[in-house]
Amino acid sequence: MTERSFTELAAVHETLEACFLIHQETLVTGDAAGALSLFRDYRDLLLLHIHHEDDLLMPVFQRNGRMKRWPSELYVGEHDKFKGMLQNIEAGLERMVRADEVRPLDIVFQIDLEGGLKRLHEHHDQRERENFFPVLDQVTGEEERTALMDRCLGEWRETFRAGAFGEKVRM
Repeated sequence: MTERSFTELAAVHETLEACFLIHQETLVTGDAAGALSLFRDYRDLLLLHIHHEDDLLMPVFQRNGRMKRWPSELYVGEHDKFKGMLQNIEAGLERMVRADEVRPLDIVFQIDLEGGLKRLHEHHDQRERENFFPVLDQVTGEEERTALMDRCLGEWRETFRAGAFGEKVRM
């Protein structure tokens, strides 16, 4: 039997990226209500993933001690940035839904706003692949690692299937 690795959680990041692109595809068609609905499902998935990392995995990660490069505060700080960006993006989409019409310029501004989240996600993913997941692998035994990953992935998949992306994105 092959030992499992926390790098399996990178699949969640890839699925989140695919979901976000579907939201943006809907947005560029001018369907602000549809884009908002998809965004809210995306937001819920990302917030669940952040909850898993902050509340379940970060205490395990911190067993390794204080790290000079990419300490736990960096990851938690990025999670806080994600939360702020999610609020700003949702507010912009809500304004578009309330407007009499969705103008192309409104869509351009919204896509620009959302670009910050995409860039943060890309950098955050890289740091987790290079440091967070490998450290988690080092400080856990196979049984604990499997239990944590099963819980995180199980809860995430359940939420994913309940949302709008289940038919549009493969996990």
